[in-house]
Amino acid sequence: MKLADALAHARSIKALLEEELRRGEEERAALCAVDVTNILAHAGTREQFSARARTAVAAFQRKAAAALGLDGPGELTRTAVQAIAEKEPAARPLHAVMMELSSLAAALDQRYRQNRAVAERALACVRGYLAALAPRPVAYTRRGSAPRTP
Repeated sequence: MKLADALAHARSIKALLEEELRRGEEERAALCAVDVTNILAHAGTREQFSARARTAVAAFQRKAAAALGLDGPGELTRTAVQAIAEKEPAARPLHAVMMELSSLAAALDQRYRQNRAVAERALACVRGYLAALAPRPVAYTRRGSAPRTP
């Protein structure tokens, strides 16, 4: 029973990660279009996801550790779960889902890195555009200080 609860919880985390990956694609489109409204909306959604994910992962770790007979959530490692799954066939689905969670988390991390790179390029373009609209003088006065801007 405990193992089934941990497995169900892991599957709900998997769905949560898959949804966030999909939103990451939408966020990239908003960043490329420099759609400020959508960019800010995605930032708020990402913050909510992070809070939900932290809570869900902590609960999963407690449930899975208890179901597998480990001392605590800190003992729940890939190697420990793999060793248990090799001895106990009932733990194999949990091990498989944990491996999927690991790959989804890596994919999400990669998506966030890519989106950050796109955001940095968009910010550079916006700064360049603003600098072209309101140029600052680059010359110096006779004394070597920057000229006063009116």
